[in-house]
Amino acid sequence: MMNANDPNAQSLVVICGSGLAGQMCAAALSRRLPASVAIEVVPTPRDHDADFFYGQVTGPSAYAFNLAAGVSEPDLVLRSAMSFAYGTHYERWGDRSWHQCHHLPLPVIGNVAFHHFLTQTGRTQLEPFLLPAIAAARGAFAHPPERGASPLARAEYGYQIEPSAYAGLFETAGGLRYDRTKALLNDVEVASGRIASLRLSDGSVVRGDFYVDATGPQALLLSAVGVPQERSGRQVRGEAFRRSCERLGPPVRVVRAGGRGWTSAAHLRDGVHFLELSEEDERRSDATPDFEDLRQSCTLTLGKRTMAWRGNCVGIGHSAAVLEPITPAPIMMLERDIERVISLVPVAPEMSVEEELYNRRHRDDFENAFAFNASLYGTPHLPKGAFWATARDQLLPERLSAKLSAFTRRGVSVTFDHEPFNEEDWLIQHFGMGRVPERYDRFAEGAGGARLSAQLDEMRDSIARFARTMPLHHQYMDGLELYIRRNAETNDNDT
Repeated sequence: MMNANDPNAQSLVVICGSGLAGQMCAAALSRRLPASVAIEVVPTPRDHDADFFYGQVTGPSAYAFNLAAGVSEPDLVLRSAMSFAYGTHYERWGDRSWHQCHHLPLPVIGNVAFHHFLTQTGRTQLEPFLLPAIAAARGAFAHPPERGASPLARAEYGYQIEPSAYAGLFETAGGLRYDRTKALLNDVEVASGRIASLRLSDGSVVRGDFYVDATGPQALLLSAVGVPQERSGRQVRGEAFRRSCERLGPPVRVVRAGGRGWTSAAHLRDGVHFLELSEEDERRSDATPDFEDLRQSCTLTLGKRTMAWRGNCVGIGHSAAVLEPITPAPIMMLERDIERVISLVPVAPEMSVEEELYNRRHRDDFENAFAFNASLYGTPHLPKGAFWATARDQLLPERLSAKLSAFTRRGVSVTFDHEPFNEEDWLIQHFGMGRVPERYDRFAEGAGGARLSAQLDEMRDSIARFARTMPLHHQYMDGLELYIRRNAETNDNDT
């Protein structure tokens, strides 16, 4: 731990687990904690088993997080098969299809939110006014400009990823300063509700001041100090496949509902990566010949631990909570967990203040992310199988009911502190799922003006025209990779 009275005192943070969560955490901590804090990574036998449950897409926050951890966007392009993601296309989701895209705040006209003008003019579609959605539908992509009044300036993006390869980028990032044991975790020794040491497979012992549980859903450290899982009642089976393709697909992950569950397809440069979630008793009976390989499969119980921090141990990612990867929620939560650990690294053996803060913020993050996920099941037109019945019957948080009621009745966006998903995310989901407000803000009648409808038409048409000028995703990726490689070669020659 950091010593507030003696900044030169040495302490040891032990990260248990070297899957995606462990590698992201080790990279971030090693670059952002002072040199007086040593870091040691202890692998476990099943580090990567459930990494694919983090999903195949990140949110826009990944750019800044990765850069701070030593992984730049050129690293992603040159050292992985990643591609860009404007968001997720929910295709034939019940009776709806829409692009859940990433977008900066929409225009506010006369102190009236943009969507009220849509309701006022009888429009039920938000997507035509979202450039990243229109571009994704065309299969086009381009980086937003750093400055200027381009329609693309309001667009945001994340990445389409394969979690194991993504973990490898953090493992080999620059500027790392941590040790990694060759031996694996064998046992956790506990004394007075705190971790005393970790015993490894070669008989050696690791003793730290502070422990980070990154062992995945098994949560070996949190379980050892007596933290159980709050079961949500939903046990799901995930299977990950890959299929090669001749050309990179669109800059969007596609999610489709089926009888057994849902399937997502992420378009990476080495093929299409599929993730299928279903009920445990509805698992695939035999290999599907269309897929080249079944990379991973496992069954998990969705939900969170009763607490994420106890004593001198904190859980991150799947060790603290398992969220359905139907949205980018799992990897967004992991990023936020690591940021919280950095901000709350203990300064004394007594960690009750940090424990309380971390647990409260983690609980709020989980409930907000869970609400966003759960609201996707709020339509009567989804399939009737066991998976869907269980999803619809899950206990919904009160904050979700408040959000849905306020929006459908008055078009009001209810927000809570530090939500993982912002107001635009919710607004796009509301309209995508057909939740149209019954009333609009009456101030819109004065703010819009007589030409409001014509102005909205011109805005829609200009977005469509601009999207038609954008390069296709595969063309843009090819050009970007060539540019980065030539730039790297030029820098090498200069040195």
